[in-house]
Amino acid sequence: MSTIPISSYRPDCQVITLKKEFAAFTDPDNLRGIIGPDEVGYIFHEWIHYLHNVSTIHGLTAFVNFAHLWSAFRNTIGDDGLSAGSTVLNDKQALDIRQKVMIMTAARRCHRNPLPPDVKLQEIQFISAKISEELIEETSFNYSIITCQIMLPQRDGDRILHEIKVGANEILESVAFMLEEKLTRKLGSITKSAPVTPYLLVQGIASLVAPRISDDSVIFCALASLQESDPPSILLDRLKAAQAAMERDEDPLLYLKEMQQKMLLDVQQWVEDRLREVEDTFPNDEPMARAVKSTTNTIRQNFGYRRSSPFLEFELLDRISTNPSSLTEIIETYGACAIIQERAGLPDAINRDLMFDFVLKGGHDDLLSFGWRMLHAAFHFVGLHFTKDSVTATEKLRQGSRTKCPFYTACGYSFRQHKPNECETRPWLSTRTEMNELCWYGRAVFVLAPPNIKVNE
Repeated sequence: MSTIPISSYRPDCQVITLKKEFAAFTDPDNLRGIIGPDEVGYIFHEWIHYLHNVSTIHGLTAFVNFAHLWSAFRNTIGDDGLSAGSTVLNDKQALDIRQKVMIMTAARRCHRNPLPPDVKLQEIQFISAKISEELIEETSFNYSIITCQIMLPQRDGDRILHEIKVGANEILESVAFMLEEKLTRKLGSITKSAPVTPYLLVQGIASLVAPRISDDSVIFCALASLQESDPPSILLDRLKAAQAAMERDEDPLLYLKEMQQKMLLDVQQWVEDRLREVEDTFPNDEPMARAVKSTTNTIRQNFGYRRSSPFLEFELLDRISTNPSSLTEIIETYGACAIIQERAGLPDAINRDLMFDFVLKGGHDDLLSFGWRMLHAAFHFVGLHFTKDSVTATEKLRQGSRTKCPFYTACGYSFRQHKPNECETRPWLSTRTEMNELCWYGRAVFVLAPPNIKVNE
């Protein structure tokens, strides 16, 4: 892993961003592509995050929750096509949104674990790891955290007691890094150091809870935890189960595989019911609904793959290490997200950056591609309005970098060319253009209005 973050993934928008330092696709007329094991590893790391969005219970739960939140948010839309805030909601509607926002916030929480940047995992002693549960306010749901006591080395040679917390986000990052590291080693690259937090925390916990199991068993346990809506709640149990299997002279990998296959069969109908809920929320044949249904079909397909191969990531690693170009075929099979390639240039330049879609089986679909952008914009616009206690009216949103259109540097639409200030601060005003000139963001805001509200007529 690079010490400089040159790529990232946004799970809510299903978008990988490549920094200008990772210049794989900066010239559309002469694409350089992905070169060498390290770059293959970077891409694989980010794509694995996408795969876990569309093939795990944790990812599915987050997707379903946002689909319901999008639908509930429509109740706040006024005659101008924008949100009027919580004041127009009845008590039941307001509670429903608060609950969904709190569940989403808990699932995404990144824990601040301030450790010295140069500390190595082997220098840290894990003393204890215990699960604590926090009740999500106004709901019946708990959010689990693994609280660890560690001994941290000091420059003077002394050691101090320190506390760190591990949630779903830290597990996701740890497993993606462990898989990236395994792949780059197979491709012949020298392993690079990575910050302990968040990338090595699962390995640290395993050194305490299950010190005898292999690195592959640790990855299996982390992957197994993602097949729960609350991954921290079962990670320790999976690690202990793997250790116990080894002590019984059983193969921990086979034991975990059989356990996961049974679990995935047990939840098969539950998964299908959740997918149909989402599809029923988007009944029309329009671009964003196509993107949503493309996602549900991908999730449905990937759960089918996992029922026969719960830890399919290991098969993918073997294929890529034998033939790195097979990554394209793998993405075609298991699904693809969009890529934003950042490029050098002025921050306000039109089309400075580029957006790409992986072409999946069946060829390119312009409406589906437009729909992916709309879905990205919808996540952004709807998410701007939520606070812990209420929905803020659109006109009262604090304008700044947070409200900037996510496509600001990668858009060439007419509104972007003629009204860049609005795109930078109030992109929802792009709905005030002719229907045939609506950009991705404008269209996403436009379709939020319920059928009884006629916007842009």
